Amino acid sequence: MEANEGVGDMQNNGRATELRPTDAVRRILAAAGAEVSDRDAYWLGHHMERFVNHTRRCGELLEFPVAVEAYVIFCKQGNPPGWQLDQIKQSLVLFGRGTERWRWVRAAGDADSRSGVKSVGGGFQAGPQGWVLRYRVKAGGVNGALVSARGEVSEAGAPPELEAWIEGVRRAVRVSHYSIRTEQTYIEHVRRFLLFTGPVPAERLGEVEVQRYLEYLALVRKVAASSQNQAFSALLFFFKRVLVRPLGDMEATARAKRGRKLPEVLSRDEVRRFLALSEGTSGLMLRLLYGAGLRLMECIRLRVKEVDFERGLLMVRDGKGGKDRAVMLPESVRGPLKQHFERLRLLWEEDRAADVTGVWLPDALERKYPNAGREWGWQWVLFLRRPVGT
Repeated sequence: MEANEGVGDMQNNGRATELRPTDAVRRILAAAGAEVSDRDAYWLGHHMERFVNHTRRCGELLEFPVAVEAYVIFCKQGNPPGWQLDQIKQSLVLFGRGTERWRWVRAAGDADSRSGVKSVGGGFQAGPQGWVLRYRVKAGGVNGALVSARGEVSEAGAPPELEAWIEGVRRAVRVSHYSIRTEQTYIEHVRRFLLFTGPVPAERLGEVEVQRYLEYLALVRKVAASSQNQAFSALLFFFKRVLVRPLGDMEATARAKRGRKLPEVLSRDEVRRFLALSEGTSGLMLRLLYGAGLRLMECIRLRVKEVDFERGLLMVRDGKGGKDRAVMLPESVRGPLKQHFERLRLLWEEDRAADVTGVWLPDALERKYPNAGREWGWQWVLFLRRPVGT
């Protein structure tokens, strides 16, 4: 089923005081393996709808990870309370777990498509320049590839300490200054493990439960060796830092052996033809990823002050492992990137004239330099156009 069906109508069709989610929201949450009250489901669906509509109207054909980060930045500009921002992030995580095949397709040439009206039984979300945003609810449950919501949850239910333990993992990861991706991955694997084992007391959790879960991943779910090792690393962290009870001998013996495979490499002609089909901000991103060897999040988090046209360098700050590095700026990207900067500068000047809140700053910089987020050098290179009417 295309998840666009009913998403534009996620809000409760009855009285607002009842706060009941629509069937579209229920299907997404069920596919994500989330069991929440009707009230919580209603507000999660509310934030999902706002996210989809914001992405649809923003003027860029954004891929899902980029759209999520851009929407969180947009929400922060309104200075929401902490609990509300956490609720927004939770809705985006569940939306990502419960849907798949996020893509932009050309809208049909009929009048309804051009006007953005949702057709009965085949709904869509009209996007910029005649494009339509589509995605669908996952049929296989959580992430569709590793484990299913039905297959991994114990019949006895979740342990009562589940959320407290998950919060313990989150705090321990942040104290260790791990990346946000590592935090998300560890929390996801620990949550799946705890749902799999059921309401087992902390003192009874140990090597036997971990071994049984790893066997389940390998034999029943048939995950790749890398996914199994990733889950094991998350569980090692959980036992050592949250339960304060290391797993002992398992640390050296339970890892799966990874095979050695030849990578798939495109020829120069194939790369040239692929890049020729890309345009706009997405095309610029692809050229930076390929030409400068950037990771996706390194590209998304690039700031104006980190681009040195004079020396032909890009400074990557706080990359994988928290390391900085300098990479070459491709000559073919210089011209398009300078034109992009000119457009970005105009938007930045408009924001300053309208006294728009500055961009997010890492660590304690926002407290030490409260006005730095409004400065030109700190602006994101891959900007997001403000949606109409906001």
